[in-house]
Amino acid sequence: CKELLFDREASGKIQIFPRLINELCDNPSAHLLTIELPQKIEYVCGTPLSEELTSLLKTDGWSIEDVARSVRRYLQAAEDLIRKDGVGVSLLSGEVTVPGRYVDLIPQNIIQAESGELRLIDREWMYHGPVSVSWLVFRAFSSIFATMPTFGASRSAFVDSRQGFIAAVLNALDFGGTDEKVRELAGKEADVQSLVAGSEVSPDWWGPHVKVSRSLEEMQLPMYSFDDMVRLYERTVVSLKRAEDGAKVAEQELLVTRDQMQREEAYLKAQLAHVHEEVRKIEHSLSWRITKPLRAMKALLLRR
Repeated sequence: CKELLFDREASGKIQIFPRLINELCDNPSAHLLTIELPQKIEYVCGTPLSEELTSLLKTDGWSIEDVARSVRRYLQAAEDLIRKDGVGVSLLSGEVTVPGRYVDLIPQNIIQAESGELRLIDREWMYHGPVSVSWLVFRAFSSIFATMPTFGASRSAFVDSRQGFIAAVLNALDFGGTDEKVRELAGKEADVQSLVAGSEVSPDWWGPHVKVSRSLEEMQLPMYSFDDMVRLYERTVVSLKRAEDGAKVAEQELLVTRDQMQREEAYLKAQLAHVHEEVRKIEHSLSWRITKPLRAMKALLLRR
């Protein structure tokens, strides 16, 4: 629905200029979800709260209780943020709702700035209806599923599927995580994602058939989050830059060696030309011509 232009000012501050690229996204009468783009957005440099969850889930040995504790910290941070907007509700119950403008109040969009302040980003979407805390938690893990298809091996016992995992987390939060509840949330999320993607998204994506946790046999396989991939990319760039610098030094050394060899070649050619000139002078000298008969007689005697 949108594209973003990033502009770095002379002061170093980065501004984001969004632009709508799909008019269907701007039709509030046709959709449950609409987008309202500001003219300019300040870029927030920091770490998303979702980093805690992804770091936990990619490591072998995590538990549902660990995940629930991390989710509670996210919900407390979200509660503090919306209280600044004048919305004074507790987010410790799954049935509590917040206004539709907080549909993207998920840990991926809560950034802890370098100053320590929490900032909410990507606030352009408006859902035309209340948003339950259970759905926010569901949306948070939907985003994690999209970037981490498989988690580390868990020490908790739960139905190993996206549906089973969300149900177990909701139960650990005392949000009533029944399979029926998860299917209801999946249907709502599928409707929203279909609007955003412009094509139908099936609720089966969150169904009971999609495994989320690695088995014990798979525990040695590497797991990479998005941040891991960024760090790997940065290290690769540094390594390639060093290799490039080394190649440039080697190239310079080869050029110096080539110049030395060219100078030596020129010197040897000059020496050879000098020798040829000296031989030519001797062969055309008077003494050489006078002694020619003697050389011929010597050659004849040697043949005998």
